[in-house]
Amino acid sequence: MPKAVKRSIRTINVGDLEKLTQIKKGKKITLDLASLNYHKVLGKGKVSIPIVVKADSFTKNAAKKIESAGGKAVSLSSSEAG
Repeated sequence: MPKAVKRSIRTINVGDLEKLTQIKKGKKITLDLASLNYHKVLGKGKVSIPIVVKADSFTKNAAKKIESAGGKAVSLSSSEAG
């Protein structure tokens, strides 16, 4: 019997997104998480600056928090967030 294939999905919480940015006042920041090898954004924590976040997928809570701060959650995959 073949062994189960284990797929590794690298995740990041919304509370950690600001640490990855260099804050530029008055400019909306774009953060491409796929280029940083992250696949999914989770909803733990909070974001207080507007960030356009590009990732394979987002939990509904993560997308809501990003958009509540004035940012945008851009899904790079064809499947829905969640």
